[in-house]
Amino acid sequence: MFLLWGNMNTRCAVFLGLGVFLYGYGCERTATPPSSPAAPAATDKPAPAPAQTPAVTAPASTVPATGRITAGSVSFPLPDGWQHRPPSSAMRLAEAFVPGDAGGAGECALAFFSFGGTVEQNIERWRGMVLDAEGNPASTPSVKREVGGLTVHTVEFVGTYEDGMPGGPRTKRPDWMFRGAVIETSPQPTFIRMTGPRAAMEKTAPGWEALIAGAAPHP
Repeated sequence: MFLLWGNMNTRCAVFLGLGVFLYGYGCERTATPPSSPAAPAATDKPAPAPAQTPAVTAPASTVPATGRITAGSVSFPLPDGWQHRPPSSAMRLAEAFVPGDAGGAGECALAFFSFGGTVEQNIERWRGMVLDAEGNPASTPSVKREVGGLTVHTVEFVGTYEDGMPGGPRTKRPDWMFRGAVIETSPQPTFIRMTGPRAAMEKTAPGWEALIAGAAPHP
């Protein structure tokens, strides 16, 4: 009986010890927080950087302290109230505007260009951008004069101005005014284009005249 009891005690001790071991193991496993997910293995090739659109650099234009705006080989006086701004595209040498009201209505835009073609070809192209009430191109003749040693051709059209890139969609702007100037420079002409609502453009007539009359070669 003693041996049996002893055996039983031994068996009970073994059983209880095993139970304590299992219980302790279970508690230890429960108390241990779950491990963090393993970090992804490093690869030989880093992830490509997001593609970036290269910035377009427009030709330089300046408005010195003298109040003149330079476009290519010609400079012009910027009338009082007219404001210079950076060119909005690489096709423009310089850009300015006459502010409209607080909401932006009535703003008149002024842009300076230099590209090929004869004086007559470019003036005819401008005519086709301004249509009369019957849909015909503007017919007002151009005016030629000498300014500061430069030959300048100016035009002024009133009608429906069709704005937009060649071959693309065009916006029709009724009761609009278009002023243009072609200056004979080398190796190709310099152009000025000013557009806006007719009522606003009529107020800028003295400034436009001062701009053209003050044109001068820029070294």
